[in-house]
Amino acid sequence: MNKLSSKMIGYSNNAPSDAVASEEMIEEMEKEVEISDLNEADEIQYVELNLDTHISRHNPSGDRSSSLEHTENASPLNLRQYVQENIFEASAHGIDLSETYESRVDEINKANHDITALVKHNFRVFKLTHSYKDFGQSSEPLLLDNLMIQELIGFNITLTEFLLHFWNLFMNGGNPVQLKKLFTALRGSQSTLTELEKRIKSMIDDYPPAKDNEKQREKLLKDLETCMFPLSASLSKAINDYVAAVRAANEESNKPDTINENGKRPLTE
Repeated sequence: MNKLSSKMIGYSNNAPSDAVASEEMIEEMEKEVEISDLNEADEIQYVELNLDTHISRHNPSGDRSSSLEHTENASPLNLRQYVQENIFEASAHGIDLSETYESRVDEINKANHDITALVKHNFRVFKLTHSYKDFGQSSEPLLLDNLMIQELIGFNITLTEFLLHFWNLFMNGGNPVQLKKLFTALRGSQSTLTELEKRIKSMIDDYPPAKDNEKQREKLLKDLETCMFPLSASLSKAINDYVAAVRAANEESNKPDTINENGKRPLTE
């Protein structure tokens, strides 16, 4: 078709002078345009496939006829022996899972230790919560006033929201500007938490029952550490992971472009 198009363009640009030459060129064009092979019809032939659709699912490569012949010729003794060898029989002592247990001793011990530590921590928090309620109903003075309690509750709610949005952006890798703002907010929350701990410790030092009883004072300080640990640990985890990710990104960007054996720099994502 490219040859025909070139001829047609040439004919339109250079018009022939006589009518005979024009008729010859038109006839030649009609011959080239005529597509006679479209009228030819060839009989469609298919490749015949001899497939046995009754082949056993568990023996796709075997010959069904030979397997049937083998089954028919098998003696009852052989069939009985085959069945006995392939029947699962439970032992009198039950199923032995010692090998599975021995291969995962470290994993089982670690899971057991983590679950035990979590249960103990939850029990201490539960005990502290209910003991504080019972203590508030007694005639002894309260360690924390309602204003401090509300401040702790509000700080806990705000910090939880910050951490929720921070980890959502940090794990999905989206909106680095907003992620940096959340990181700044977490740094401020860490300073606020440190200040709250100092204020509560000063309240414990000024608490009358704790002044006269050193064991009571140590118990209150330990209870304070137990209550503040989830907040401080979650803050430290988020801040440290963000700082480590930023340092790794800066080190990666500061690396000089290496040239491979073909003299080309690797493509960056």
